[in-house]
Amino acid sequence: MRLDVKQTAAVADNLRAADCQPELIAAFIKCLASGEEQKGLQLLQQHRAQLLARIHNQQQYLDHLDHLLYQLKKCKPSKDELNRNR
Repeated sequence: MRLDVKQTAAVADNLRAADCQPELIAAFIKCLASGEEQKGLQLLQQHRAQLLARIHNQQQYLDHLDHLLYQLKKCKPSKDELNRNR
């Protein structure tokens, strides 16, 4: 797939927005320019898998924090309970 200058810039912008490093962007554009679209797609799939793994890790952090917050709220006496004990 041959890209003109404007298309190449648009693809590079999109890849930067997808957190792709300059090396990956250059490799992907090179694949397109040399007719190796399948190889370029594989590069993007690998990057997508890495992003998804990071999201899953971040979700685990949130889950742990949510659990801690839940436990702390569960153990904290309510205002009514505090007033009854006075």
